[in-house]
Amino acid sequence: MKKLIILFLPVFLFTSTAFSQEVSYGFNVGFNYYSFFTETNEGEPKLAETSMSTNLQYHLGGYIDIPIDSNFGIIGNVVYQNRSVELPENQDTRLNYLDINPLLKYDLNGSYGQGVYLKAGVRYSILLSAKLFEDLQDVSGEFNKSNFGVDLGIGYDITKAFGVELILDYSPTDFSEEITSQLAGVDFRFIIDLQDLLAS
Repeated sequence: MKKLIILFLPVFLFTSTAFSQEVSYGFNVGFNYYSFFTETNEGEPKLAETSMSTNLQYHLGGYIDIPIDSNFGIIGNVVYQNRSVELPENQDTRLNYLDINPLLKYDLNGSYGQGVYLKAGVRYSILLSAKLFEDLQDVSGEFNKSNFGVDLGIGYDITKAFGVELILDYSPTDFSEEITSQLAGVDFRFIIDLQDLLAS
């Protein structure tokens, strides 16, 4: 964790200085719902059964938003993700990840930072821990230490300081060492523009 902070701090300071008149930064917080695909005996993907009480979890993180022009911008997210899945044999498992999530943002209104926008990008997740719900047994050895994903989403700037987003996430790479499986989920996020709040 400390190494990641040290790595990203110079980048954050540089971009904040270079784009001090335009760049914004803040927090995103919300909830997510994840499941996974497994292969049937015929080799076809099958969506696993889900449980609202198990699979509905939360996430929180920070972002930096750098406009390129009136339509396009680049978003950098670092997010703590709590994902939970119901594995075979009813082993409900909580997976904690640190996500590094660069995204391209396209504003549909042609006025960056106002109204409706689209987002697309990639996600790199680092596994922090994996524990069973029932007895908190550490099962991190049964999961890959990292995985990649692709994200597509839509958002709306309610005001300059607050917004909401809906992000669809899919990981084509296996997240488990034990079974062939790919994560799929949806994130709902509240966006809080810290720069705007501090400036007001």
